[in-house]
Amino acid sequence: LANLSGLGPQTATELIFRANLDPDGRAEFLGEYDYQVIWQQLRWLTELLEKQAYQPTIVYDHQKAAAFAPFPLMQYQELEQVTYPSMSELIETFIGRKEADNGFQQKLGDLERIIDHQIERCEKKLALQMEKVSEGENAEEAKIWGELLTANLYQIKQGDHAEVVNFYDPEQKLITIPMLGHLTPNENAQRYFKRYAKAKNGAEKALEQAQHTQEELDYLDTIKDSLNSAQTLDDIVDIRLELEAADYVKAKLTKQNKKTKKEPTHKPLTIEQDGFHILVGKNNVQNDYLTLKIARNNDVWFHAKDMPGSHVVIKNHQEQREIPKEILDLAAHLAAYFSKGKHSALVPVDYTLKKHVHKPNGAKPGRVIYENQKTIYITPDEEAIEQLIHRA
Repeated sequence: LANLSGLGPQTATELIFRANLDPDGRAEFLGEYDYQVIWQQLRWLTELLEKQAYQPTIVYDHQKAAAFAPFPLMQYQELEQVTYPSMSELIETFIGRKEADNGFQQKLGDLERIIDHQIERCEKKLALQMEKVSEGENAEEAKIWGELLTANLYQIKQGDHAEVVNFYDPEQKLITIPMLGHLTPNENAQRYFKRYAKAKNGAEKALEQAQHTQEELDYLDTIKDSLNSAQTLDDIVDIRLELEAADYVKAKLTKQNKKTKKEPTHKPLTIEQDGFHILVGKNNVQNDYLTLKIARNNDVWFHAKDMPGSHVVIKNHQEQREIPKEILDLAAHLAAYFSKGKHSALVPVDYTLKKHVHKPNGAKPGRVIYENQKTIYITPDEEAIEQLIHRA
């Protein structure tokens, strides 16, 4: 780059790779042979330009356009490379993919901020509710004070405190109970009983509210997991529609369209392997559609155990046919990959027949209960699964 004009960093790196030299090496350590092989690569580049023998190539990294050149790039040999008929078509495709990638990242970021805000809101609300529950647990002291005052009314005089024997204490020690001087001992006792009842009722209501808040947090966690697994704008569209239906974002659809929206815009991912079809729901709406509409009773249903994740179904078109272990393992791999445990080792994945999977009344999208399950432990092979998904 310092000595030859007209070369960019990508081309310079490519020449070094093609010369089979260390890209991180220093020029002062090169020998005569090293310069010869670099010269050969420069001659190759010159002849390609003179003859216009172009091989327009785009490098894709997990479906994202990462680089392009008028020839294959050996420096990215581990990634997928696609050739195009002309440089014009290559440039149009590359720019289009880049714009799509940028649009995807922008829309993904917008939804992530919405979900993070809702999660933060729920966490703050849950903390306040649990504080109320704690107050109820600590209100037992007020009840005891009320009972001790009531039991000793005959000997307590009106004042700012009362000293009585605490018969709840095994050692029967004296206890000093604060009182309001303008109230009688009985009125002070009733005040403590009312304080206890109010705190207890408040704690019971707060506990019920906390359970609902925790359910909402769990639901938001599933949406966040869907966003982490999103790979295309189609995935983003379905997740946004789910957020609109849950009133987390303002709907872009009309009210009529929103009410009639029963199916996902984009259908679950389908992978065909050895004559079997494996379907993967990539968000809550797709999960419900897959499990409740597409799957039949004797299809095999998978889900990562006790964590947000995709519903995965093996379609058993021939109900008497035994599903091979490698197909069961593949479906379990997909369920582990499309779950919160994606980067973990030994992810537990439950599987059962679809007839044992049920959706409780009023449950959030994607929420089901199941029984008669078996468990497979899977360490996801991310590279293998991503290649499989890309082919699909």
